[in-house]
Amino acid sequence: MKTQQNFIDPVCQMTVSAQKDTPATRWEGETVYFCSDSCKSEFMLKPKNFFKAAEPRRMGFWQKYLNRLNKATGGKPPSCCQ
Repeated sequence: MKTQQNFIDPVCQMTVSAQKDTPATRWEGETVYFCSDSCKSEFMLKPKNFFKAAEPRRMGFWQKYLNRLNKATGGKPPSCCQ
């Protein structure tokens, strides 16, 4: 039995089930589904407005330490580790 997949319309945030007649388009390698043709038309005008860029993650203490170590040693392991 095939399960039905649900998607979120990026324009109106409505839940949409993917069927043969569901409005959809391909954007950046993914299929985007819409609740109506008007939402699809609005998306096609400026698709980047509907997706937020991923925020860069903050570095923790250990990552900052490793970055400083790599910068100080030029990426080479310390002499004690050779």
